[in-house]
Amino acid sequence: MPLALLHRIACERLPLILTSNEDVEAASILVLAGHVKAAMQVVFDPRGGGPQPGMVVTEITRLGWRMLETLPAGRDNQ
Repeated sequence: MPLALLHRIACERLPLILTSNEDVEAASILVLAGHVKAAMQVVFDPRGGGPQPGMVVTEITRLGWRMLETLPAGRDNQ
């Protein structure tokens, strides 16, 4: 799941707001691995709704880009 999210982040405009528990958990793993820079914040769900905790991804690191080159989409173990 974290590598699938990394591929998704690479295709999105940053900053990217993540609000689902699964995405926040996967993004936390990517942060710990040094693949992305992100922070927990109170955010508004981009699909509508009130304030809630979320993760705001601001950057894919050099290490993250290397991981994307090493494991192209469709080859990662979700």
